[in-house]
Amino acid sequence: MVLIINKTMKKKKYILSPNCNVITEFENQYNSVSTCMEIDALKKGELFILEREYNYYLINPTIKLFLDFFKEENTLSKAVSYFSKAAKCKKKLIKPTLKDFLTTMIKRRVIIPFEENTQKTTVLHKARFKPKDQILSYQIEEKIFENKKIEIYKANCSKRKIKVAIKILKSKLANKERSVKSFKQEFILLEELGKHPNICQLIEFVQNEETIFGALEFIDGFHLRSFLKKNKASLFFRLDLIDQFFSGMAFIHRRQLLHGDLHMSNVMISHHGNLKIIDFNMSNRKNIEANEIVRQGGVYQYIAPEKLDARAFKMVNAPADFPSEVYQMGVICYYILYDEMPFSGFTWKELANNILYQQPKLEAHTKNGELIYDKLIPFLRRMLSKDPKKRYKTAGHVRQQWKRLMNIKNKEMIKR
Repeated sequence: MVLIINKTMKKKKYILSPNCNVITEFENQYNSVSTCMEIDALKKGELFILEREYNYYLINPTIKLFLDFFKEENTLSKAVSYFSKAAKCKKKLIKPTLKDFLTTMIKRRVIIPFEENTQKTTVLHKARFKPKDQILSYQIEEKIFENKKIEIYKANCSKRKIKVAIKILKSKLANKERSVKSFKQEFILLEELGKHPNICQLIEFVQNEETIFGALEFIDGFHLRSFLKKNKASLFFRLDLIDQFFSGMAFIHRRQLLHGDLHMSNVMISHHGNLKIIDFNMSNRKNIEANEIVRQGGVYQYIAPEKLDARAFKMVNAPADFPSEVYQMGVICYYILYDEMPFSGFTWKELANNILYQQPKLEAHTKNGELIYDKLIPFLRRMLSKDPKKRYKTAGHVRQQWKRLMNIKNKEMIKR
């Protein structure tokens, strides 16, 4: 969808999407979206949770106030008047910021044009398939995920005698050419990528008159952040996770592919400690082909500095590249070592400024008090460099340097 913002925007009516809900009372089941600091902030009312179609996002009181304003139909002009009075400032000073933020919320379908807000709200929680339903050789067990475009089911494959994850395009999109092409592209690139022990494998892609879906390797485990919260992992185990992660990413970059949406929810750890990189929905080739749909993903805390526009509430409109993915690898590596993000902020401006201008704290010890190999500090600092030219060029270069450092470390330990 191409969004056009013009002079009519200030008079047009908007409203909070019926698929969004601001949660004001902290509940234990949302622990998985938060760090200890964020949990404390939720309890104090310094942060809130925005729920949208099975996904949860932390928001600050300012954003909550903005979204609350649009719980009833309202216009940009009214928002400018209301918030300029609340902030005791002139309208012309606050209008650009409000316009940028409203534009971002509309693009992300958090706020929608009022005329779209019909009473026929999409019911997302009704499963398309029931347990024991059969899709070719796959018997459905349960639905495990859903958003506006896809559903994912856990299923048993009778042909291969394995459990799989069935990722299926919603029927309402099955006749839309661009949606089908974008959905297929993920599986085409996965097939092109080939097999690697640290990448979720494609089992089969099926497209016929009735349906279109991909059968993927089912990973019985946790997302990376949840896994580290639930397990007091030793430094030795954390280094092994980093090694597996770098191995998978080096394989992706060697194939001249970009994951496109690197963050901890797209890294899973099985119950056996095997790391898997998942969800190639935003992947692209490094050299984009003429018929290829360019997709953009990104979670703000992982976005490389050169991809940020701190003046507006948005990322720079540019596809992923190797240096920006090396940066994201650095963010994930940092979290694995330190159990926290290298940069944070309760407001967008604070987060963006920290990413752009602050240096990460690279402590000598983990939170458990284990000593981090000293040569890893400059290694990680280079991955998180503000200047993309100063980072390692690709995940392959990261992996190569990592192996060299680990070999030196092991030799030093033998000498002791």
